[in-house]
Amino acid sequence: MVDQKCILRVESYEADKMNKCVHWIQEESKKYNVSLENPVSLPMKKKVLTVLRSPHIDKKSREQFEIRTYRQVLIMPKQNKNGIQEFLNSLKQHSSLGVSLRVKLTTYE
Repeated sequence: MVDQKCILRVESYEADKMNKCVHWIQEESKKYNVSLENPVSLPMKKKVLTVLRSPHIDKKSREQFEIRTYRQVLIMPKQNKNGIQEFLNSLKQHSSLGVSLRVKLTTYE
């Protein structure tokens, strides 16, 4: 029998959307009898952009904007291959706006 370990990485610019998505993933995993470990919060990424306020003069007058990226990781320990595939298909159909979901599968024999 082939077992798989799956790592789900959830990213978003808004923390509340990401938390709602993680909660939904946990509820969906219960429907498919897939065990999940508790979500692990990764450090927030902050990107600062600096632009000139005026297109002509006053180089010293600048404005700064920042983009924050919130991240969490969900790990599914060794599971049956069929159970994980059904669960991932349901995640693919749900796709929520503003949330990025990356899946990494590792196969064990």
